[in-house]
Amino acid sequence: MSSVVAIVKSIVGQVVAVSPEGIRRVLIEGDRLFTGEQVLTGPGGAVTLQLADGRQLDIGRDSQWSADAPASTTNLAEATAQAAPSVAELQQAIAAGADPTKDLEATAAGPQAAPGDGGNAGGGHSVVMLTETAGEVNPTIGFPTNGLAATAVPPPTLSNGLAIDNGNGNGTPAAPQPAGTLTLTATQTLTEAGGALVYTANVTQAPTSDLTVTLSNGSTIVIRGGDTSGSTTVQVADTNTPYIDPSVISTTITGTTGGGGLIVTTDPTPAVTTITDTIDTTFASITGTQSVIEGQAATYTITLSNPAQTEVTINLTYSGTATDGSDYTQVVSVKIPANSSSVTFDLNTLNDTIPEGVENVTVAIGAISGGNFENVAVSPTNGSVTTTIIDNDALPVVDPNGGANGTNSETTFTEGQAGVSIADQLTVTDADSPTLQGAKVTLTNPQDADSLVVGSPNANIAVSTATVNGQIVLTLTGAATAAEYEAVIKSITFQNSSEDPSVADRTITVTVNDGQNDSAPATSIVHVVAVNDAPTVSFTSTDYVENGAPQALVNNLQIGDVDGGQLSGAKITVTGVQAEDLIASPSFQGGNSGTTASGISYTLGNDANGNVVIQLNGNASIADYTTLINSITYANSSDAPITTPRGVTIEVTDVDTHGTNNLTGSATGEVAITPVNDAPTVIDASGQGDEDTAIAVRLTGTDVDGTIDHFNLVSLAANGTFYADAAGTQALTSLSNIAATANGATIYFKPNANWAGDTSFTYTAVDNQGLQTGAPANGVINVTPVADAPIVTVA
Repeated sequence: MSSVVAIVKSIVGQVVAVSPEGIRRVLIEGDRLFTGEQVLTGPGGAVTLQLADGRQLDIGRDSQWSADAPASTTNLAEATAQAAPSVAELQQAIAAGADPTKDLEATAAGPQAAPGDGGNAGGGHSVVMLTETAGEVNPTIGFPTNGLAATAVPPPTLSNGLAIDNGNGNGTPAAPQPAGTLTLTATQTLTEAGGALVYTANVTQAPTSDLTVTLSNGSTIVIRGGDTSGSTTVQVADTNTPYIDPSVISTTITGTTGGGGLIVTTDPTPAVTTITDTIDTTFASITGTQSVIEGQAATYTITLSNPAQTEVTINLTYSGTATDGSDYTQVVSVKIPANSSSVTFDLNTLNDTIPEGVENVTVAIGAISGGNFENVAVSPTNGSVTTTIIDNDALPVVDPNGGANGTNSETTFTEGQAGVSIADQLTVTDADSPTLQGAKVTLTNPQDADSLVVGSPNANIAVSTATVNGQIVLTLTGAATAAEYEAVIKSITFQNSSEDPSVADRTITVTVNDGQNDSAPATSIVHVVAVNDAPTVSFTSTDYVENGAPQALVNNLQIGDVDGGQLSGAKITVTGVQAEDLIASPSFQGGNSGTTASGISYTLGNDANGNVVIQLNGNASIADYTTLINSITYANSSDAPITTPRGVTIEVTDVDTHGTNNLTGSATGEVAITPVNDAPTVIDASGQGDEDTAIAVRLTGTDVDGTIDHFNLVSLAANGTFYADAAGTQALTSLSNIAATANGATIYFKPNANWAGDTSFTYTAVDNQGLQTGAPANGVINVTPVADAPIVTVA
């Protein structure tokens, strides 16, 4: 939109315009008002303006107006005109005692020009000539004029009292009528989104009854009797646009009624509300041709999200691998006409005879001007278009099967074997370029452990390998003949180092480049054949302690299969088995054969060498087989077990997921037997003999896993003494160690002199490993009395 917002149509008196910088200029007819200027009429000026939309606005004396086009569609000239009072209002004022010649505003001079040098009628700075008028008054003569001797004429007698200002005609002054000044204010600022605009009327003297105030926009405000202010709210419509269009709403008081005789003086100053813009952004976006063959034109369209009010100029910028002047002819800028929202233009590409390959040019929106938009910007998502320019010159050719039927090459890789050539019959040719500059070999869908390996490098060709977007890419660069590139590409092999490779077909593409153009991609398919791998098994040996609880036959059992999750069978062999050995499992509930809850069948038996063999069969998960084997336990029932380790061998057979070639893996270990020393036992002893003689007593014991080393007397027999020898020279006490021979020993009890009867004792044994009997044995000795010869005593 232009910055001119109004044109002066007519002027009365002096009217000035003040710029935003404070510069004042006197207006004349035909002057233009610009955005931001303020119009001041003063006490004797008036002006009529023609707004940009064709409406006319009259501004009376002592008024001001901002030079911003109003956003409201209301005719502000009509809404704010200082309307003359109606005939009825004039009659009412006269009846109330008003003098129209004094109380009402003087009328302005007419449009007729006075004779002489005055200005043109209705023109700015005109001098209006007014015709003077006069009235005729007949005086009353109160005194005679015929000399001093004349008789004086008395003044006439008034039959009625003279009414004077503020009097009642009877000589008593009336009370003065109340008076007040009425002013109008309004909400100072609203956005163009609209909203509530509040007008408030204030009077300096409260009326005795309701005072109704009429505004130039047709609204009324009622000041209640006894109050000094009143308000009304006007809803301003949403006039939001994306264009620059701030405005003002100027409202004045046009009349009052009521008030209980209050003399109201109206302040003519208008209440002004500024309508400000809300900044909306208009976006410019571009669409266009995605690809074009050189020599053809690419077409683009730039679109504004809102129509322009004035012409819009859009500058264009260019980038990419294509070059202005040799690949295309640049369009510097385009224009969108007023009242339009888009423009379409062509970018001409240039046809040449130089092989260039595929190039691209990016056309982007640059600087934007015009349109009278509050704000204009480039679309953040559609601010540019990239067009591919396709060369129309000869391309190099890659044939993956060397001219054989079909367009693709196929080969097969078998797990565990050497890599295979990706295309051993491949040929490379270029009709117009004897020298190639590069090639690219891409494994588009690599799987775990895949690789591409160059078997025959060339000094003229550098090779680099990278993973790009999940693809394995070999990039070949360097000036070399087509035959040299062909040899290097044919030497590239596909390999996979996994023991369980994916059998998905691999797709490999090959392109070559002559320095300008890429060839069409050639494709090679590699079929992958997986081979069954034997399962693995491992475990650690078990240590069984004599008389202990049953222990797992093996510990830390691990069974694995890199290319399968099931087993078809297993065999557990225990060697060196003794009669005292116990091998069992809670899963073996059906005797020597049966089927477990997991569906695995079992058979228990012995081979020709007497070894225990547990055979398991049936396809089941590795986890089920692991659980079953872990449930097998070993125990030993002997107090003197044979400590030779028992050998354990586990064999597991897988399920070939690729065919019927089931394979077996095995591991060996042992069960170590740790003996525990058992305490010896002692046997109750007895002895018998005559009094006064040494009586032999035999101490005996047993030890299941050793021999008796010695005996100890725990409690000694009464009425006598134990000796280690029959001669009675080596007395024994409870601290004496009585050496054992063949798990026995003989001691001697010599009763006291002339004593006879039964006496008892207890004893224990200690084995050759120092372990003592848990409970002592009892011993009983019977001493038989013997008749003694009489003794004669001579007194």
